Amino acid sequence: MGIRFSSPRSSAQYAADRGAACPSCGSGELDRAPACEAGSGEMTAWVGCERCRHTWLESYVLVGYSEHEPPAT
Repeated sequence: MGIRFSSPRSSAQYAADRGAACPSCGSGELDRAPACEAGSGEMTAWVGCERCRHTWLESYVLVGYSEHEPPAT
């Protein structure tokens, strides 16, 4: 279910909640599109709420990388 918001959440509030709930209705029933747009150290992906049908674009920014061994084949 989710928390019912009395007014839509701001972008900063959505990010602080780590995108866990719809910024419009508070539902955690989200559908994230697997395809995304990337370039210049930024990435975007469409998200939709299964409860209220609100859609929005999530934005991501590259903050670094970490070294890892490739998986064994």
